Amino acid sequence: SLLIWDVFRGQVTDKVKKKLMDLNIEYVYVPANMTHFFQPLDLTVNGCAKQRMKKEFITYYSNAVKQQLDSGKQLDDIEVDFRISVLKPLHAHWLVDLYNFFTSTKGSDVISKGWRKSEIQ
Repeated sequence: SLLIWDVFRGQVTDKVKKKLMDLNIEYVYVPANMTHFFQPLDLTVNGCAKQRMKKEFITYYSNAVKQQLDSGKQLDDIEVDFRISVLKPLHAHWLVDLYNFFTSTKGSDVISKGWRKSEIQ
């Protein structure tokens, strides 16, 4: 296995290095401020995930506003519910959908593209 990580001090310890060695995991450090060039997740996956999650939130927000406008509320009287008890189950659902996307053929292509762009073989 190969672990690609940045040089964050909290993970670059002798204890962590020994554990990786015990597990037969090779590691490569990406220089500071360079992960967007070399880390496969930064190259494709993270941006795609953020975009999909943002779209889910915008859909939630716009639907809440539309529903209230359709019921006759005035724009100044509209309130969107941001309580954690409301957003937490929605977010969990969005994460499951995100997982399902990345385990699909299309999602797998996004992941593979990150590896190709990083030129890590």
